[in-house]
Amino acid sequence: MNEKASIQNELKEIAPGLKSGITTPYQVPTNYFENLSANVLQQIHRQSVKKPASLFNLKKNSWLTVAAAASVCGILFASLYFFTARQQNESAADTTKWVKKEITNFSEESLSEFVQSHAPIQTTTPSVAAVDNKEIAQLVKDIPTEELSTFLNEIPTNTP
Repeated sequence: MNEKASIQNELKEIAPGLKSGITTPYQVPTNYFENLSANVLQQIHRQSVKKPASLFNLKKNSWLTVAAAASVCGILFASLYFFTARQQNESAADTTKWVKKEITNFSEESLSEFVQSHAPIQTTTPSVAAVDNKEIAQLVKDIPTEELSTFLNEIPTNTP
């Protein structure tokens, strides 16, 4: 008690405006902190015995909800698939119809004249002979001679 009085006197000297004799309305039960760990473990044990932990709770009729959701998803995906497939088929058919319709407006002579006047799409493969020697020299000027000779030795020749 003497210690408490000395603390009160010191507080009066340091802070004279501070109210003295303030008591807290709260009290901790006796031996509360000594028994705290045992009480916490006991409550945990009670809760674990009541019901086991589960990831999700399925009720008795929840399979009906899951089946309904799955069928709605199936209908949506099927309709999306058939709708996009139908659109692709219709666009190809529309193009073919347009070409058939427009081609009837031209005579056979004008069509054959058009085909003969336009060069065919490249039907032959390009050859090295068609390339200018100066262009080849420009392309290989930075490549060492040893690498070029090694490369040429590795290429198979088509001589009979």
